[in-house]
Amino acid sequence: MTIDFKSKNTQLIGAGILGLVVIIFLAVAMGGGSKEDTSSVTEPPTAEQAEETATTAEDDVVVAEATEEIATEEEEVLTPVALSQDELDTALAERSLGDSDAEATIVEYSSLTCSHCGNFHKNTYKELKEKLIDTGKARIVISDFPLNGPALQASMIARCLPSDKYFDFIQLLFETQDQWAYSDTYKKYLKQNAQLAGLSAQQFENCWDSAPLRSGILEMVQKAQQEHQINSTPTFIVNGKTKVEGARGIDAFEKAVDE
Repeated sequence: MTIDFKSKNTQLIGAGILGLVVIIFLAVAMGGGSKEDTSSVTEPPTAEQAEETATTAEDDVVVAEATEEIATEEEEVLTPVALSQDELDTALAERSLGDSDAEATIVEYSSLTCSHCGNFHKNTYKELKEKLIDTGKARIVISDFPLNGPALQASMIARCLPSDKYFDFIQLLFETQDQWAYSDTYKKYLKQNAQLAGLSAQQFENCWDSAPLRSGILEMVQKAQQEHQINSTPTFIVNGKTKVEGARGIDAFEKAVDE
């Protein structure tokens, strides 16, 4: 069969088909465009969600207020109060560890920022305590010999602590020298650890600022220089006569005690 494209009927049929295609295309296009896009529509919050949001906001306010309180507390400036005579006498009293009736007495002249003193307390002190002090053979006395400002201030704070906290505190300072001894913020470190050891913030400031306490410790230094010619730290005087200089091992102390 041959289609005659020139016939009138054929032309009418072709036009009808073309029109039908156009109508279908427009219907699809208009239908797709009018379809509602709900992907970006936000549903209104439920009552539970609204309550949760309000609670979170309230929590944020509480945290903010707490932070402000902490900041205010940290910035509080306390006015130092002079130590009473009893407090001063207690602070400057002898600090010793061991049996008071022990045959030997070891006097340690040390500075809390001295690295050699730190080495002694890290490497020898615990063994000396176990073998000589805990066994009753000797007792040890700490005589402050600060070599700089931070060491002097640290000695002042240590002496204001309860006597049963003193040796643990200075041992901590010797073992953590790298954290405070060479830092501009050493006062903050001393205050934090002194408070953990039982010294209040006010007591800390009182001791930190005490001129009589400072003078009392410096008098210890002068006395050590005059009586035993102490010129370096650590230096140990055993039984008032034998001098052990430097961060020595346990053998040097056992020998000096036996003498």
